[in-house]
Amino acid sequence: NVVKDTSGNGYDATINNGEVKVVDGQSFLVLNGNGVLETPLETIGYPYTVSFDIAANGNNANATLFEGYDGKLLAQGSDGTITIQRSFYTQSSGYQLSTVMKHIDIVGTAQNTKIYVDGQLVKMFANVNEAGNPDDYWTTFVLPLEKIAHKFNGLIGNINVYNKAFSYDAIGKDANTVENVNVALNANVYTNRLNHNNPSLNSGEVKRHPAWK
Repeated sequence: NVVKDTSGNGYDATINNGEVKVVDGQSFLVLNGNGVLETPLETIGYPYTVSFDIAANGNNANATLFEGYDGKLLAQGSDGTITIQRSFYTQSSGYQLSTVMKHIDIVGTAQNTKIYVDGQLVKMFANVNEAGNPDDYWTTFVLPLEKIAHKFNGLIGNINVYNKAFSYDAIGKDANTVENVNVALNANVYTNRLNHNNPSLNSGEVKRHPAWK
């Protein structure tokens, strides 16, 4: 089975061991843990936004939402929540999928990676130091697209990938209505370097006064 790329770019995907069903008037890919949606794409670098509707029906640690050479976004990591996995690093979102249908947006920039559920920010991924405390810089994650919903058990649909980072106000809107997304507007300036010239500025998780560029 083939899933058409409606962007017009011709990146049609192939369904293996899955089927398309209409639920509440919308088409969803239904998978039972043995299937996958494969695309001719490899990875989209930041900035990007990916959105999709999803309902899970019990998954193991091998189930992924997005998977490829550059990493995986696990549907259910070791703690049962959506988890980033790349190279030797894993980071949990703390958000657990359920049988209730949810709309999810993932926004990746050169500064951070955010997960929204039904329009609400549930996680901005941050590095953690050996003591288990957040470090001074946020985590980036390029989005692998070779395999979607690999070994996933549940429903997924309305998958959209944009090569722009949607702001909070733009989450849930059609990309054609978002002309300019300024990810720096009203955002903190930060660095992972301490300001040794003025230590008093080194307070909090975000360094608002970078020591150098």
